Amino acid sequence: MHLISRNYIIKNKESFLELVEILKENATNKNCIALNTMGFLHYHGIGVKSSLGLSHRYFKTSAQQHDKIANFVCFCLEEQDE
Repeated sequence: MHLISRNYIIKNKESFLELVEILKENATNKNCIALNTMGFLHYHGIGVKSSLGLSHRYFKTSAQQHDKIANFVCFCLEEQDE
C-alpha cells in the first residue's frame, strides 16, 4: 500500500498539488525527507509523472546528504539498471 493513496489525491487534488510544490521547494534546499518523498512519488507515478530517472536523481541527492534509506534505494535502482 502506498503511503499516499491515489484516492486521497483524487479527493484532495488541490491540497496535494500544494504539497508537491512545498516538497519541491524543500528538495531544492536538500531536505532529505522531501527528496525521498519526491523520489518515491516519481518512482510510483503518484500525482506526478512516473520517471525512474527523476526518482533516482532525487534519491541520489538525498544519499549525498548521507541519508541511509536513500543510499539503499540508490543501490537498488542501480541494480535494476544492470
